[in-house]
Amino acid sequence: MVCRNRAVRISDGESNRLSTIYIALTDSEARELRNGLNELLETVEPGWHIHIVDERFWATDAAERVENELTVYRADDGTMAH
Repeated sequence: MVCRNRAVRISDGESNRLSTIYIALTDSEARELRNGLNELLETVEPGWHIHIVDERFWATDAAERVENELTVYRADDGTMAH
């Protein structure tokens, strides 16, 4: 199926457009993303979004903590900041 006039919108935290990203996920992060995408398809709740964070985000030792985050939201949701 070809989607005409539609493209994935990718931006950084300051809304600067990016053309390419690479995401390396652990199995649990991939499951979290999959579950979030399933929820996206099943909800019409305005403002719905999900944050997928690096597992090391939760490390008790601050020196080991990594704050990488992937946020996913519905493209046509006017309530979301873009």
